[in-house]
Amino acid sequence: RSNGRVGVYSILSGERVGSTSFRSRLFYAVYVPEDKTIIALTADQSGSLLTETEVHAINIDMRAIEQQNYNSRLSITDLLPLELTRNRPFSYTLSGLNRSLDLNVQF
Repeated sequence: RSNGRVGVYSILSGERVGSTSFRSRLFYAVYVPEDKTIIALTADQSGSLLTETEVHAINIDMRAIEQQNYNSRLSITDLLPLELTRNRPFSYTLSGLNRSLDLNVQF
């Protein structure tokens, strides 16, 4: 990931498997190979406060996108890394913010 763009590449062939870009600042992105899905967190930042927070799920096989807005204020710190845990297919928990976000994606 870099500068609002996320790409997924095959380690074996070096070919691009899928990619996407974002208009908002990109804070976190990870590829979940079991679900063939990119999960990304975008937001506006003022100090440690995140506003206009959105979580994006992009399935590269289905070419489908789901976006979830979070109207509540979230905070972030460099002391806690953002981490995604896969609970089951298309169900995740994003931790490392002032509260964990449960994500359930339905393409």
